[in-house]
Amino acid sequence: MRLVRTLPGPIERVWEYLTDSEKRARWFGGGVLEQKAGGKVEFNMVHKNLAPKETPPAKYAQVQDPGVTFEGRVLRCEPPRLLAYTFGSDDSEVTFELTPQGKQVLLVLTHRTRGAEEQAELTTTRRAGTRTSPTSSPCSRARNVRRSGRCMPNSWPTTRSCGPRLNRARSSTNFGRVG
Repeated sequence: MRLVRTLPGPIERVWEYLTDSEKRARWFGGGVLEQKAGGKVEFNMVHKNLAPKETPPAKYAQVQDPGVTFEGRVLRCEPPRLLAYTFGSDDSEVTFELTPQGKQVLLVLTHRTRGAEEQAELTTTRRAGTRTSPTSSPCSRARNVRRSGRCMPNSWPTTRSCGPRLNRARSSTNFGRVG
């Protein structure tokens, strides 16, 4: 998946929203991020902080409150232009590339998964006609709604296509650790 956005600068401000725990918690999940290759990344995701008025389906209640925590590993860190880390498992990699453009910053977010299981699921999901787009994920929707000042739409219906992958991640990593 690749997501490209132009954000208000300067580049250092955008970098802080990727690396500072408190700022990252406003749009995704807080936690430790050691800014060096091989460094620890910890995500503490509490969905109620992004969408406090939502009621999730019972099987996702722990994601809403108290939340979930999982770890990753920094693969590359070149402040303030590039950050790459594993996301939930070594088969899932997220890269943020930042490029100044005058007073704005071009953000390119790339999420790659490796492995036959993820590819098979992606193919099955596409055949069924249900796609998860970068702008329909709960986190990107929360960010977009906050920018516009609108009420937050219910994001839990979008988790249907993510459920199998979320459950696999919980069983193969410490993703499901509640904290």
